[in-house]
Amino acid sequence: MRADNVHGISGTGLGLYLCRELVERHNGRIWFESVENVGSTFYIALPLLDDAEV
Repeated sequence: MRADNVHGISGTGLGLYLCRELVERHNGRIWFESVENVGSTFYIALPLLDDAEV
């Protein structure tokens, strides 16, 4: 579901959901910081592989 303050932007809102699924399946983390009427910044952190895991 899209936020109430989204006007004039098309889409289904699935993009962020899919990103979250992919990041979490790779034992990563996704979060955001948001300022009303300014915008949002999204962050993704993924773990590094050990040489033993390759």
